[in-house]
Amino acid sequence: MKLNKKQIALYKFVQLKHGDQVRKYTAEPYHTHPLEVALAAGRTLGADTGAVEAALCHDLFEDTDCTSLELIEKLIELGYSYKESFVIYSLVIELTDVYTKDKHPSLNRKARKELEKLRLSAISEIAQSIKYIDLMCNLPSIVANDPNFSKIYLKEGRELLNTMRKGDYLLYEECLDMFDGAIKKTKKVTKVFFDSEFTGLHQNTTLISIGLVSECGKTFYAEFNDYDSSQVDDWLRKNVIEKLRYNGTSQFFYNVDGNSSYKGTSENIKEKLVIWLAQFENVEMWSDCLSYDWVLFCQLFGHAFNIPDNVYYIPFDICTLFKAEGIDPDISREGYSELKATADKHNALWDARVIKECYFKLTCQ
Repeated sequence: MKLNKKQIALYKFVQLKHGDQVRKYTAEPYHTHPLEVALAAGRTLGADTGAVEAALCHDLFEDTDCTSLELIEKLIELGYSYKESFVIYSLVIELTDVYTKDKHPSLNRKARKELEKLRLSAISEIAQSIKYIDLMCNLPSIVANDPNFSKIYLKEGRELLNTMRKGDYLLYEECLDMFDGAIKKTKKVTKVFFDSEFTGLHQNTTLISIGLVSECGKTFYAEFNDYDSSQVDDWLRKNVIEKLRYNGTSQFFYNVDGNSSYKGTSENIKEKLVIWLAQFENVEMWSDCLSYDWVLFCQLFGHAFNIPDNVYYIPFDICTLFKAEGIDPDISREGYSELKATADKHNALWDARVIKECYFKLTCQ
């Protein structure tokens, strides 16, 4: 998209008003930013909607001494009709922050942004569409150069997008994806490897125990005192039940330096697990075979939509990793991990440790 003669003349006016101002992180002339926004607006919103001109001028009232009268007179001077000039001016007004620190010194940043978010939710479709482009143009340099402020910018921008949904749908989706992708990159993700023991390979199975170990070594182990003992067969009794750590007691509690062990009801263990998982900013769950472990993990919280907010809703498994590496997924986990076999096999925490070792061996080859 190229600017037409009137738009080029308007851009020269914008250059003059912004003068020697430079972009905060790149030191580029500031007027290159409204030009970037304007060219994108022309490509997506059309060259004859007033969007290009409004994008060129969107920072004039905030960052320069340009007045409303001066802008309108300039537009008319350049050959825009009174109607066109009013449309452009109105869009610029919509795009100009109202709740600034200078105008509202008694309000903190959070209060100002909340009020601005409410105002922007009601502006026109074209103005919102230009705002999407403005957000996307600002994002890369902020994320690349200011990691501390970028967290604030990403949070505020994402919250704004939750309420500012009237603009061009494709631009909105692009902006949303851009912010969500950047947010994901800024958040620390911790891999947590887990395993469970349960009362059988059937629909009504119940949890006997669960073990989790994070990539940094923090552990969670719990035994349930409310599993359905009527479902326990001889194999489970010999290989799982008899190897539980807290047989002979109905309840147990231990928590030191982020390493936790419990015995109790499903409800109690769920509450403790939420607390343990909360020590990580974001969690990526890894199991051996997901068919039962992930289903039972979600079931512990009622259903999949109730899992803790910091737990990624898509789980992962080492079976798929084995297959992708051309290794028989039925390979002995202890043999592959080279962990010394112990009597703890079929203990959920031991098996979680084995899964962790398999993962790192598979991914570090």
